[in-house]
Amino acid sequence: MATTTRTTETHVVDVPGKTTSGAVGRPVAKPTEPVNTPDEPRIESAPVLPNQAYLDELNWLKEEVEVTLLQSSDPTDTINRIVITINGRSYPFLRGHPRKCPRFVLEHLATAKRESIRFTTSKDHKGDARNHTQRVPYLKHPHTYRTLTTGAADSAKEAKWYNDCLNRTF
Repeated sequence: MATTTRTTETHVVDVPGKTTSGAVGRPVAKPTEPVNTPDEPRIESAPVLPNQAYLDELNWLKEEVEVTLLQSSDPTDTINRIVITINGRSYPFLRGHPRKCPRFVLEHLATAKRESIRFTTSKDHKGDARNHTQRVPYLKHPHTYRTLTTGAADSAKEAKWYNDCLNRTF
């Protein structure tokens, strides 16, 4: 790599009017001292390492599980082939047939919910009728899953994680 030699020194010009830099009474650089600069600038950056716990969580979500989609509880839903697409990658499922997929697909299935609304009527202590509205969430795609890797610590962690996914509301 070739280098270029530059020299710089600063002195003050007190002459009225403009200096060579365009400002009055400002320092002007004059070449006197050599400075080596490379012809091509080189950019160096330190690698940013994410938290190890975060990387472990991502690797855990990439592990494969076996998922089986069950028949829908909605009588109008007659579609047997379901395609889940996450980040541009498709995961097709046939209802009633097990399929291996990453655990993050199971998370998507567990958090995909629909809501049904129940209307009930009851009487208060005065005998007046009162209407109640209750929202009941249910899974968009009912399913079962089976972990392909087993371990006592992993199964406890997975059970807690899966229950958190099921109880998550958006």
